[in-house]
Order: sequence, then structure tokens, then C-alpha cells
Amino acid sequence: MRKFKRVIHKQFGGMGNFFAMIVLVSITVIFINTYVLSKRNLSDNVSDKKFRTGEQVYNQNQTDEHPTLQPENRQTKRLSVPDVGCEIDQTCSYDSIPYKVTSGAGTEKYPIICFNNKLLVHKNLKDSKISRGSNIVVIDSKTYDVKSVETFDTYLEGKVNAYIYDKRKLNDGDILILASFDEMTYGLRDASLSLLENYGSQLIKKVKYRDSFVMIGQKGLARGKAIEMHQSKGKRDFGSVAQISGCAKFPLGRITPLLFPTMEVNREGKIAIGKTVNNCGLIDTCTENEFPVHVYTGKDNNDEPKICVDGKYVISKGINDAGRGLNIVVVSNGKEVIRTGHFDTWKDDSTNLEIFLENLEDDVIIIAVTFDEASSKLSQHSKTLFFDLGSATIQNLKYRDVWVLVGQKGIKGFSPYEELSLTVNLKFLVKGVPIRPDPLPYQNNKRRDFCSRYDGYGDFCSDTNIDKNLFTIQLINKTLEDNPIYSTPILI
Repeated sequence: MRKFKRVIHKQFGGMGNFFAMIVLVSITVIFINTYVLSKRNLSDNVSDKKFRTGEQVYNQNQTDEHPTLQPENRQTKRLSVPDVGCEIDQTCSYDSIPYKVTSGAGTEKYPIICFNNKLLVHKNLKDSKISRGSNIVVIDSKTYDVKSVETFDTYLEGKVNAYIYDKRKLNDGDILILASFDEMTYGLRDASLSLLENYGSQLIKKVKYRDSFVMIGQKGLARGKAIEMHQSKGKRDFGSVAQISGCAKFPLGRITPLLFPTMEVNREGKIAIGKTVNNCGLIDTCTENEFPVHVYTGKDNNDEPKICVDGKYVISKGINDAGRGLNIVVVSNGKEVIRTGHFDTWKDDSTNLEIFLENLEDDVIIIAVTFDEASSKLSQHSKTLFFDLGSATIQNLKYRDVWVLVGQKGIKGFSPYEELSLTVNLKFLVKGVPIRPDPLPYQNNKRRDFCSRYDGYGDFCSDTNIDKNLFTIQLINKTLEDNPIYSTPILI
């Protein structure tokens, strides 16, 4: 004991100093355990929570990897109490955003999208937009305001591609939230799948017929950085519900400006004028409310397309990017050429064409002519847009067919100025005529659904027959028509 006291006096200067040191060390240990470590553990639980149900990828903020990309430290405005249906298990910090995204399941369970405690997509919301396919919400990454809520029936067509592609609708870094409902893949083109990878998805190409899928990504986000989940339907009729929820800090990773092939579009002031021909070569003289037009598709791929408007060739070899695919001229109500466009729909997908047609001004006249081959990558949505402009035959355009249309935005019915045939070389006056409105082209969705799920029905599911209805075969012996056997129910 004496030896112990001598050591205490030698090292600490007395027993009082020794006990004071013990108290100080104890206080320090308690502080570290109760405050520092617990705070770090809470942060780890919120930021790095990872679990898998089905196929799920969580990316919760790589703060150390890209520190320059973090937003300003500011208090995020949000509802103090989440909307009903938006409750989550976590408590989010001031600089993170609560989210909850649930896919549909089958045709009865609808998708739900919550962001920042607000219910944005739900079947019971007033003016709610929910449809089969892809249900999308776009959020401004700087203000967290909702920019748009859209639905796209990607079972039938790939219009979503043009939407998420259009730089006028989405800025780099904007947040895209997607929830599937029923079936979303049948009409989703490869270009759309690749484009969603530029919003951070790494699972989108694994989504198959009637699978469930949800994601939160950002425009320009690297592949694999999105928060997403995929539920395969397997041998069931539909995939089970896919759901993601938690707290997210934005950006989710490095945002790289998303660059797309530029449109070959020329506007007023930049439209080149080729050869000038009086009255475009027409013998007849146009009246005040008419103007002359000459369109030529070219006789083969070594020739050239031509469009003359009011005596001036604005589409021809070397003029305004004329070439393979679709060549389009837009004419204003004042008979002035205000835009030209060239779209190589043999080589490239139709996204740029869709954006071009969707943004036409009301009542403008369009003149379109194919050259060489234009059908290979011409989307169904593009054909529908041409149908809305007055085309009656665009649905029938096949490999290396030639096609010419003079249509108008807002037309009621079909245009009288359209040709689908062999080489076209037409000269005519464009004037107003009465037009009979016709219904949209018919699609047999039940037959398309059957053919998308089952193989081995070649002729039945061919392009020629897929939209035809099935009809009963007439009896050869008419005397048997009233026989009870033909009104007996058959159970299969």
C-alpha cells in the first residue's frame, strides 16, 4: 500500500490529483459514448441503410466522393406532418428529403408517389393523373418544387422518350420519380431504356413484361446512383409491389450535363434558299389565299429530295441538311417558311422528330417528304403525330416506301395532299378544302397482349394480322343455322 501511495505521489503529486484525473477521464468517456458515437451511428443508419427485397438498389448520398456537389446548407421547407400515406419510419435531418414511392400491382392496386411529405400521385387526389405504364413526377432540384406530373402509356407507345429527352422540360440535375402501373415495357424503346440509365438507373433494362419498378433519379446522374427497386413477376400474372422510402440528400451523385445529338433544324434567318423557280414550275397561277408547292422524293438513294415553296427550293441537295429519312418544311399562316428539319429515321430513333412535331404552332402547315428509307426507326408515336396533322396513310409506311404529306396543325380529318407509293413527283396548289374527319386507326389490344406473351403464332401475330378482329365462320349449310348445338355454351 505504501508502495502504491509512493507511485501516486510520484506520478500525480498526491491522492487528490489522482482522483481528479479519474473523474476527468470518466466524464470524457461518458461524453464520447453518449454523444459522439450515438450521433455517428444515427447518421450511418439514415445514410447507409441498405436492404434488398426482390432487386433493390439504394444510393444514399456519396458525400465524401463529390463534396463540391452538395447543396447549400439550408433549412428545407416541408410539411410538419406528412400527408396521409406518406409516413416513413425514418426521421429526416434538416438537409435531407423524405420520400416514398410505391408501384402499382396488377390492375387494382395503384401507384403512390410522395416527396418532401407531400402526396403527389394517388388515385384519390383531385385531378389525379394515373395510367397504365409509367407515372412520372419531375422535381426542381434547386427549389424542390414540382415541375410536372405526367403519365405515359408505355405499353402502347414510347412517348416518354421525347419527354425525358427534351431539354426545355427538364434541366440537368432535375429529379425524376417514376412508378410503374400494370404494364410499362411493351412500347418502351431501347432509346428510352438507355436514356433512363442517364438518370442513374441500373435496373431499368431488367424490367420485363408486367414487372413492377420504381426509381428516383436525376438528369445527368451516373448509372447505378439512382434509388430504385425492381420486382419481377416470375410465374405470376403481375409483379408484386415495388417500394422505396427513406431520406435522401441531393444531388445523389455527380451530375454530368446530358448531351444529345442536336436536331438538324433551321429556323427563320438561318434557312438557306436554293434554286428559284417561278411558281415552283406550276402552269396555274395561285390566288391570294393559295401558294405553289413542288415536292419530289427522288427516284433512288443516289437522287435527292426536293421541296419548293412559293417559288423557292428550301429542301434539295446541300440545302438545309436534306437527306435520308424525313425532310420537313413548316410554313406559317403568312405563307413564310419558318422552319425546316431533317430526321434520319433509318439510323436514329424518332425522339428529335417527336419533339419537333409536338412543338408545332397552331395552324401552321407542314410539308413532309421521305428520301431513301424513313420507316426503320419511325416510332408509333411519330405516326400518331402525323395522323393528327392530317395523314391517312403514314401507318402503312414500309421499308423504302416513298411518302409525301402536306398537313396542318389542328386539321379536322385527313389532308387531300398525301401520297404513299413509288417515286413521287408532284406539283400542286395548296388551298383550303372541306375535309371529312375520320376515327383513329384501330388497334386490337387484346390480340397484341396475347402475342406479346406467347411465341409460336407467326401468322396470327404478324404485322399484317395483329390488329384484325376474329370473326365466326359462316355455315356452309344454311339450314343448320337454327340448330341448338350452335347456341350451346362451350367451357374451355
